[in-house]
Amino acid sequence: MASGRQCRQRATMPSHRWDAVNASLQARAPRPCGACPPVAAVVNMNAMIRAVIAVRSKQPESVMASNIVHVTDASFEQEVLKSQLPVLVDYWAEWCGPCKMIAPVLDEIARDYADRVKVCKMDVDANREIPLRYAVRGIPTLMVFVNGDVAATKVGAVSRSQLASFLDGAIA
Repeated sequence: MASGRQCRQRATMPSHRWDAVNASLQARAPRPCGACPPVAAVVNMNAMIRAVIAVRSKQPESVMASNIVHVTDASFEQEVLKSQLPVLVDYWAEWCGPCKMIAPVLDEIARDYADRVKVCKMDVDANREIPLRYAVRGIPTLMVFVNGDVAATKVGAVSRSQLASFLDGAIA
């Protein structure tokens, strides 16, 4: 059994030292206590994390960058109110679980409706003026603007089919 001192050291060890610690522990072949994962599991988990980070760092920051416009209080009038196309605005926040759930749906809608609707996102934590002006009380809130006016509003997470029906009804 590994001593309590070794377990505490592994629990507080800086991440950049894991490889050296794992090699040292494997050389000594200790058996972990009940509270610690087996050394092989830690090594495999670290390798998986490194692989995921490597793959993500080689991909573009976001697929939605080309299809979805991120608007601010300053750019809202130009991007949304003066747009020639109808505009779907998603009011969201980084910490909002339902907002994260509908992000892939918005990506699909932005791609599929690219010639008919402009899709925008506004972070309500970074931009307070516009959400207050349009009485955004809960997030995610989806608003469709047609010719600078609010044509429809939906609050809460929606499926792709619900969002498509909502959007079709608002721009018809």
